[in-house]
Amino acid sequence: MFAQAAAQSGWVPYLVFESPGWLMAFFALCFAVTRIVGRRTGNPRVMRLSWIALGLVGLLFASSYFVTTPRERLAVALKGLLLAVEDKRLDDVRAMVAEDATIAYTGKESGRPSFMPDELTRGQMMERIDRVEFKDILLINQSAQLGPEPGYGTTGLRVNVRGSVGGFPGTNVSIWGIRWREVDGRWVAVRLECIEFGAEALFNRE
Repeated sequence: MFAQAAAQSGWVPYLVFESPGWLMAFFALCFAVTRIVGRRTGNPRVMRLSWIALGLVGLLFASSYFVTTPRERLAVALKGLLLAVEDKRLDDVRAMVAEDATIAYTGKESGRPSFMPDELTRGQMMERIDRVEFKDILLINQSAQLGPEPGYGTTGLRVNVRGSVGGFPGTNVSIWGIRWREVDGRWVAVRLECIEFGAEALFNRE
């Protein structure tokens, strides 16, 4: 996972902006060692090195806090989409899903949900979202990758959805893959694929 994420973002952006813990720990260790050695030897050069190491720790912390990489923005976009669906902020959902986006089931045919016999359009997806009274959408795990084409990315997710349709409560655990396109500095979903749909019939109620 570490190598895959670093390969996606690039080793330097990943270590500096996304996961600076390793470098911060290394420079913190350098600070402690040079501080001890500097005090024992009274060498001013070693003492200056200790302050440089401490400064690098602070710089890495600030960089990771204030700089958001495209891959991190992709993960944020995914969470924003799920929250908009959960709260039924339909205008926000439309803004985060391209007008020509398609939604399809690509898993085993035996597990195909009845509400998705064929590919759905964004409008059809919005109708189905509007039918459900969501209690909560729990993101169990996720992944975010850039490419392969410039300006595109993919997120994978496993979610647990609780809610009700027509007054009947239910729970559903499903696995999805979402294809994104970067438009004017923000990520927009262009393809949503349901890979596995849970056995609970929350969304199968007509």
